[in-house]
Amino acid sequence: MNNLNFLTPDKKNLYTYLYLGLFLISFSILDVFLNSFFKINLIFFLPSFLSFILPLIIGFIGLHLIRIEYSGVKSLDILNKNINTNNFNAILSLIIIFVVIKSLPPLLSWFVIDANFSGDSKDACTGSGACWAYIKTWFNRFMYGMYPNAEQWRINLSFISLAFLGSVGFFASEKLKKYLKIECFKPKINYLSTLFKQSVPIMFTMLMIMFGVFNIFYFVGQFGELATAGYGTAVRIEQVLLLPVIGLNTA
Repeated sequence: MNNLNFLTPDKKNLYTYLYLGLFLISFSILDVFLNSFFKINLIFFLPSFLSFILPLIIGFIGLHLIRIEYSGVKSLDILNKNINTNNFNAILSLIIIFVVIKSLPPLLSWFVIDANFSGDSKDACTGSGACWAYIKTWFNRFMYGMYPNAEQWRINLSFISLAFLGSVGFFASEKLKKYLKIECFKPKINYLSTLFKQSVPIMFTMLMIMFGVFNIFYFVGQFGELATAGYGTAVRIEQVLLLPVIGLNTA
C-alpha cells in the first residue's frame, strides 16, 4: 500500500479511499435516517449542536475521499461528475439528501399514517392528516370541473387518444417515424400565406354582405313584423333561384 494522502486522494490507493469514503457517507446518511424515523442518534454522546452538524461533516469527508478523477470505475466517475465535482457541490448534495430524508416522516404521516380514507364528506375527517375521503367524494369535480358526468367519457377518450398518439413514436417503424418529426408539424408559412391572401378578401366580402343585410332588415323592420317576414321569405327564394345560376356560371 502506498502512502495515503487524505487531502488529495488518487488512483494509487483507489479502493482504500473508496471503501473508507463510502463508509463515511453511509454512516452519515444512516444517522440522519435513524434520527428522522426512529429518533435514534448514533452520536448521542456528543453535544447537541455537534450531533446536528457532524453527519454533514462526515459525509463531506466521505465525498472528498471518493472524488478521484478518471478513477476507471464507471459508476464512481458518473457519481463524481454529477454530484461531487467540487466541495460546494458535495455539501449541496448532502444537504439535499438530508432534507429529503428529514421531510419523509412528516409527509408519510400526513399522507398515509394520520390520513382519513373512509367517509362520504369532509365531516368524516377527524384526524390531523390528509382528508382523502373528501378528495374521493369530489374527485370528478377536481378532474373534470363542471363538465356533465354523462359526457366525461369524451374527456377520457381524448386523453387516451393523446397518450396513444404520443406513444406511437416509440413503437413506430423507421419509415413511419420520418413523418413524426417536429418539422412535419411546423406550420408551412408559404401555404398559410397563400390561404391568408385568398381568404381575407372573401372574409371582408361576406362581412360587408352581412352588414348590408343588417341595414336592409333595419329599415324594412320599421314597417312592422309582416314586412320583415315577407322580405326574409323573398331573400330565401332568391337564394334558392340563385343556386342554378351560380352553377351554370361556374360550369
